[in-house]
Amino acid sequence: MRIIKLAIISFILIFLLITLMSLLIPSQVRISRAINMGQHQKGVLHRISDTSRWAEWHPAYIHLEKSGTPNNMRRDLKSFTGDELIYDIVQASRRPVMNGWKLYSYPAQDSITLQWYIDIRLSWYPWEKFSSLFFESAYGRMMEEGLTNLNSLE
Repeated sequence: MRIIKLAIISFILIFLLITLMSLLIPSQVRISRAINMGQHQKGVLHRISDTSRWAEWHPAYIHLEKSGTPNNMRRDLKSFTGDELIYDIVQASRRPVMNGWKLYSYPAQDSITLQWYIDIRLSWYPWEKFSSLFFESAYGRMMEEGLTNLNSLE
């Protein structure tokens, strides 16, 4: 009986310790990538806003099209200004993930910079907070590939 009681108390204390440690991890994560593009790419935000063409450049949609898997992701346009485009991408039974693309141009330069950022909101659950430590490697690679694909499109 003492061993069972010790095991239960130990489990509760370890869970509380892990939960307290996870509270030190921020509840919002932003992953960002950028690429320099030529001036001829000024219409890139209009290309991104056309969601029917995402299979041409977005790695997730390219993969879905190649595998023949049905696309169950919903894209909700939040805002589209002259130099910034924001979408909420929602998969079935998951929280929305905000994707934003912003153009930076400087008059004296011969190129523009396109930044793609993803904002992910997390709840307080320890497993969710600790899993966010791996988002950079998972999403970052995909974002770099997508920006390279966008840059190669005319």
